[in-house]
Amino acid sequence: MKKETYDDAYFASLTTQQLEEMIDLGLELPSQENRKALLRILEVLEERENDAIVQKAWEEFQLYYNSPERKGKERYYFDEAALEEEEARERERQKKQEKQSSRKVSISRVCAVGRVALLTIILTFGTMAAAQAVGINVFGILGEWTDNAFRFNLGTPPSSRTLSEKEAYVETFRSRLEEIGIPADLVPTWYPEGFVPDMDRFYTDIVEDGFDSVGCGFDNETEDKHYTIAIDRYYDRELLNNLVVEKNDKDEVEEYTVNGRRFYIMLNNPGYTGTWSDGELFIVIGGDLSKEEVKEIINSIGGY
Repeated sequence: MKKETYDDAYFASLTTQQLEEMIDLGLELPSQENRKALLRILEVLEERENDAIVQKAWEEFQLYYNSPERKGKERYYFDEAALEEEEARERERQKKQEKQSSRKVSISRVCAVGRVALLTIILTFGTMAAAQAVGINVFGILGEWTDNAFRFNLGTPPSSRTLSEKEAYVETFRSRLEEIGIPADLVPTWYPEGFVPDMDRFYTDIVEDGFDSVGCGFDNETEDKHYTIAIDRYYDRELLNNLVVEKNDKDEVEEYTVNGRRFYIMLNNPGYTGTWSDGELFIVIGGDLSKEEVKEIINSIGGY
C-alpha cells in the first residue's frame, strides 16, 4: 500500500476486489498509516455487506410481496415456483463466486463474523518494528495456514531450551562473577576432552576487606584426574603480594601472553598450573593438566 493520505471518497470509488487487494498489501507492509487505512477499508467493506443484505431483502420483498398481481391477496402467500427459481439462481451465483475466489481467507466472512480477530492481527503487525529492534525475528515466525485457519508457529520458546553442559558451566560461572562485581569475560570456556565441570563444586567465597573468590572443579573420572579454576579479586594488596603458588623445584616458569594478559605456567606435580594477576584480579588454573591443556584453557578466556 502506497504511503499517502486516503479519504472516504477514495475508498468508496474502489471496487470490493480492489479494497481486498489493498488489505493483502497492507498486511505485508505494516505501518501506522497503513493500519489506519486498513481499519477504514474494513469499515467500508462491512458497510457494503450490510447494504447488500438490505438490498437483497428489498428485492425479495418487491419480488414476492409488492408485485401488482399480489394486490388483494394474503400477505404471506408464497409462489413455490418463483421461490424455487430464485433458489436455483442463488445456488448458481454461489458456485460462480466459489470458482472466482481463490482467497484462503474470506474478507467478507471476516467482516461479518470475525472482524475483531482481523483487527487484532493488524494491531499485532503494528508491533513488528519494535519486536525487530529487540532481536525477535518476526518475519521468520509467520507461515502456517490451511484453507480456513491461520496460526503463528513460534517454535520452541528460548527459555524452555535445555542448556548444554558447557553452556550451563559458562553461564553459572559468569553469573556468579557478575554477582560480586568481577568481570564475567574472565571465564575460560574450554576444558579438555574427558573432563566435565562439577556443578556441585562451584563455590563463592567472600572475605570482608580481604578478597572475593569464585571457582569450579573439573573431573575426569575415567582417568581419575581433576583440576580447578579460581578467579579472585583482592581488596588487600598485601594479601595478594604474599600469595604463593607452589611449583616444582628448579622447574622453569614459562611466560605466556594472550590478549594482553601475561600468564605464568609452571609444573606443580602432578600437572601444570597457570596464573595471572593485574594487581587486583587473580586467576589460577591448576591440577592434572598438561602444559598444552593449560594454554588452551587460557586461550578460551572471553570466548564461548
